[in-house]
Amino acid sequence: MIRKYVLPLMILLVNLTPYAKAVTIGDDICDFVNNENYSDVFKTSLKNQYHSGPNFNKHDYVFTYSCGGGAICGNIMSSPGNVLTDFPSEFLVDSQEGEFSMDYDVNSNKICFTGKSAFDSEFYNHECYKLLSGKLIKVGTAQ
Repeated sequence: MIRKYVLPLMILLVNLTPYAKAVTIGDDICDFVNNENYSDVFKTSLKNQYHSGPNFNKHDYVFTYSCGGGAICGNIMSSPGNVLTDFPSEFLVDSQEGEFSMDYDVNSNKICFTGKSAFDSEFYNHECYKLLSGKLIKVGTAQ
């Protein structure tokens, strides 16, 4: 009698496995996801990137999200120590000077920004920063 139910149960568990992964929150991001001070769009963006895996500096997560008024915000979440670093500015998604873009790599701690600041209208022309001890330190303009 038990054998009759084991196979359907195993098929059900296998079919539900992808959904179980999608709702799992890693210990690394629990403090951010469970904090009411962060917006839902911030939390969703962080969770999505976390589930995709590190995309910066071998173990860190770069993620962006809408922060209203045609602006895009972003952060770097450093996995060891759960340090959250803001981008140098909020950026306009699109401006007369050009669209917002970033360049970064999973094997580097360098990130470059192009776009107009939504805060003070400064234009970042592929300005590069290195993440050091939880802070973005300007290193110049990329060629």
